[in-house]
Amino acid sequence: MIIANVVGVLLLFYFLWKRLKEDYHFEKIFTLGVHVLVGIIIGISVSRSYLAEAWFWITIAFGLVGFYIGLKRLKMSFFESLEALIIGLLAWLGLYLFSYSVENYNAFSFVVFWITLCLFFLFHFLEGHYRRFGWYKSGKVGFSGLVIGLSFFLIRTVIALFNISVISFLPRGESLVSGITTLTLLALLYKLSKQ
Repeated sequence: MIIANVVGVLLLFYFLWKRLKEDYHFEKIFTLGVHVLVGIIIGISVSRSYLAEAWFWITIAFGLVGFYIGLKRLKMSFFESLEALIIGLLAWLGLYLFSYSVENYNAFSFVVFWITLCLFFLFHFLEGHYRRFGWYKSGKVGFSGLVIGLSFFLIRTVIALFNISVISFLPRGESLVSGITTLTLLALLYKLSKQ
């Protein structure tokens, strides 16, 4: 798991750099990544001390706080940076799920890993084609990342409704929290399409 997390961190930094290198100097991108990583580390520490079963959501919350602080300090574009963050965290989570499923012989985590992998490839497909969508008039960067994030949390909501246990799910209320996150990402996508 340590190797999976180290490689996951490297993937996060790589995708932040790859998505943002055209517009920002590498030092800014690296600093944003450090903000996110510090937030994630704090989130993991808090969840281990207080609410171990909510580790996924606490880690995401603290990671987003670090992301927000980094954006404000560095004056970076919200939607472009959020897209880079989503694809970087998706890659990290996919690697973590794969490692967990192999180490614990957990078939459902392996299925979720494949879902994550499919979303990763869908991101790259959308990235190459979203400007051709007639209904997406703004053509702004960020569409692909928001659609993938929205799809990810929508899938989590549906899985939680069937009461299937996944390592990152809350014991109670997972469908509600994932559903609210899905609606939030949908609202952000609508806002982006109107810009």
